[in-house]
Amino acid sequence: MRFRLSLLILLMLVTFAVAIIPLTTTAVWQSTDKATGTRHPVSTGCDWADIDGDGWLDLVVSNGNDINEEYCAVYFNSSGTLETTPSWMSAPEEFHGHNECADYDKDGDPDLAVAYLGGGSPWSYGNDVVYEGNGSTLGSNPAWSGTVDHNDFGITWGDYDGDGDLDLAVSGGVDYVSRDEPLRIYRNDNGTLTTTAAWQSVKETTWMDVLFADFNNDGYLDLAAAAEHDSNVIFLGTGSGLPTTFQWEDADTWDTIRLAAGDVNDDGWMDLVVANNNQSAGQQDIIYFSNSGLIDTTPDWFSEPVEMSSFAALADIDNDGDLDLSTSGWWADIRIYENHGGSFNILPEWLSGLGYNPVSEALLFADYDNDGLTSGTDSFTGNGTAKVFQLDVLPFRRVTAVRVNGSLLPVSGYCYGRQEGWVSLGTAPTNGASVEVDYEYSTDLDLAQTDWGDKPNVIFENDPASGVELHGFLASRTNDGVLLDWEISADAISLSIYRQRLTPTVSVAPPVDNRHYAAWQQHQALETAEYEATSWELLTTLDSNSGTQWLDAIPPAGTLRYLIETTDLHGQSHRFDPITVNPAEETGTDETLSRSHLENPWTCPADDVISVMLLLTTEDATGAVSVNLYDLAGRRVAALAPRNLSAGRHTLSLPTADLANGVYLLSLETTNHSDSQTVVIAR
Repeated sequence: MRFRLSLLILLMLVTFAVAIIPLTTTAVWQSTDKATGTRHPVSTGCDWADIDGDGWLDLVVSNGNDINEEYCAVYFNSSGTLETTPSWMSAPEEFHGHNECADYDKDGDPDLAVAYLGGGSPWSYGNDVVYEGNGSTLGSNPAWSGTVDHNDFGITWGDYDGDGDLDLAVSGGVDYVSRDEPLRIYRNDNGTLTTTAAWQSVKETTWMDVLFADFNNDGYLDLAAAAEHDSNVIFLGTGSGLPTTFQWEDADTWDTIRLAAGDVNDDGWMDLVVANNNQSAGQQDIIYFSNSGLIDTTPDWFSEPVEMSSFAALADIDNDGDLDLSTSGWWADIRIYENHGGSFNILPEWLSGLGYNPVSEALLFADYDNDGLTSGTDSFTGNGTAKVFQLDVLPFRRVTAVRVNGSLLPVSGYCYGRQEGWVSLGTAPTNGASVEVDYEYSTDLDLAQTDWGDKPNVIFENDPASGVELHGFLASRTNDGVLLDWEISADAISLSIYRQRLTPTVSVAPPVDNRHYAAWQQHQALETAEYEATSWELLTTLDSNSGTQWLDAIPPAGTLRYLIETTDLHGQSHRFDPITVNPAEETGTDETLSRSHLENPWTCPADDVISVMLLLTTEDATGAVSVNLYDLAGRRVAALAPRNLSAGRHTLSLPTADLANGVYLLSLETTNHSDSQTVVIAR
């Protein structure tokens, strides 16, 4: 089980790690081609695809952005080990935008589509391209290229005309040179893409992203498009194709850079997630919920904090049956908002702990180490007109079979979208026909992130199946050093403690490309610290009978991180995410240790029971101690009977099975002091 970093900066700091999202906050893999050699790629788009057909997903990255002309790359995956320097690089070096892989020609291997963003001075214009797969790698040069010189950032595959094969949609326009363009779609005719747009929008603006989804559940794919300094829109598909004018737009003007779609509140209708990127002041990310297919035109959820966001991705990260939201930004932590029964807190429950602020451009979930790979079958009933069917899981890896009335459809008869979870058939099943879709997906999704700054691309690993659970990890600064205190399950037979030092770096250099200078100035105004991290230093190894505390008696100055690594009964090691402490310049006793108080309740969100963890001073151990739970109206809804406890740390269990989901206030009451903590109950 992995833990989110919780950082409380006081004069003398206490830090406590809480279990929520089972994703490492530190990278388990990072690319090295961004740090070595004369070519220093500025990474933008990424996708996961099994390029060499060995059953393991490879990481496909497009480089360049609007900063440098650079190559696209594939980091090949060998049985769960990803190479750090790519074995495949494209021959052309261009100002690449985002990318997406799909088997558009249905020959059994994935192909790579890449958007042309443009850049330089004067600004360059170019063509979108496709690199075709051959079963073991990609061709070095594009097999297809559009013939219209233009600029676009977003690109995606989708069946806009309902014929069962994948067409290529691209955004158009670029704000930096005030160039408005339409959205364009290149039609796929039996594995051959048109070189000029077969469809384009009437509206021209600076479009940033496109995606396909069936928002109104009519069995036809719709096209959502994001715009910078303009409205976001949706074109609703019909039985005769995609209209060139949109049928929905949001009521406000945002600086949107990326979109995501999924049924986040589990009502059977697709909702729209919007990542906004105002480069002068930052903006909130937002979600528009669907009301029976009618997308709200004003946002239903706003994120905090305000950031220059760059990407949004939906996935069931904690494998509890609902879609969690991950967002990234420029010079900002990667953030994950856990789905609590169809709603999100405004603050993220998980933050990356890379030791620096990444300049993210893309996030993408996939099971790269195949440790949660499984399969499923979803069943539907045809109505005579619907061609698009929404699977229960997104993202998924691939569709393995489609049957209509028990008869297997040929691969030429359907296509699918992995990220938004749809399958599109070339012929609508008759009314009452049974439709079955077999597909592969994962219950253990890892996360890849690309960086257009000077930092590497990284992967965060999902590890929900660990046999050891770390229930709590506390670091307290005292006049004797840093006292580490933990609670761990009995499955651990040994425990190792590591320390890392974080040293502030010199202020981040401005981008060489002055188009991003305003964004860099905004980052500087936030005064967000950047750190260089030393390697992890092993401090001690303890067996399971050595207690639950250890003192780092002579900690070095500066910001420190500590982590615990355990070995279980089967000899497997499990490394938990670190906690960070910022030792004071002068020694002393932490003020919070001089009074009784609650520590972070576990788990939070809770379900049927809350573990109440508290520290009791000698002064308060002379009288009765009460623990009560109140709702937001001030009514006491649960309580533990008053009792006498000895001085020190205690863990008590508070039953909550009869309580509704929601936010509550947990209160500790002693003879001399009281303390409270917020608790969320979500099942």
